[in-house]
Amino acid sequence: QQQQQQQQQQQQQQQQQRSIDEAMALLESWSFNSLSIDSDEAIMTQCVSMLMNTGNLRQRLSLATVQRWVDRVRVNYRANPYHNFRHGVDVLQIAFASLRKSQHLRDALTEAEQLALLVSSLSHDLDHPGLTNSFLVATSSPLALLYNDQSVLENYHCSVAFMILKQPHCNVFERFSKTEVARMRELVIDNIMATDMRSHFDNVDRGRDFVVVEMEQRQQQQQQQQQQQQQQQQQQ
Repeated sequence: QQQQQQQQQQQQQQQQQRSIDEAMALLESWSFNSLSIDSDEAIMTQCVSMLMNTGNLRQRLSLATVQRWVDRVRVNYRANPYHNFRHGVDVLQIAFASLRKSQHLRDALTEAEQLALLVSSLSHDLDHPGLTNSFLVATSSPLALLYNDQSVLENYHCSVAFMILKQPHCNVFERFSKTEVARMRELVIDNIMATDMRSHFDNVDRGRDFVVVEMEQRQQQQQQQQQQQQQQQQQQ
């Protein structure tokens, strides 16, 4: 009986691990589709999994706080055809998959910077009214007047994001130092402000230049390693 119980426990553990592996494989896939997920509860669970399974963030995050934060973010998205919670989840998943697939990217970012990337990804269109900056400015909307016609929506999304973090049990930055929190706030603001389409192509150009430099550095490192290996073989 004990052997049977042990076998059953092992089978259950193996099944659970397979389920976890399958879920992570989906979240790391470029073919991930948030619209194929039936319920908000299921997709919120996946959001929590992405934050908790990025690098070593699990050791620095409170699961209950992350769950509460994700729920508050969901509630603060409107039911727009496009700029809705599922859109935020799609952007979060791309950021998560990029971090999971690229050791080089993980090495380039601190844990605080990785968290800032994930937070800004999910938060970047919070409470979007479904209207463009141009329309808000042209109609002298209250938001346009508040932000002086400058990146109106992006400024507003940033504001809502940090107001959520100020709500009880929603501060996913709570276990980080003051210096790290200051850096994360800076990055969240920069990332969300960069979603203004007026600056999109400049940002794409800068990103392309960054990738080119990184690829050249990788090639140099590979060439140096090959030369070292050849030297070692010759010495032998």
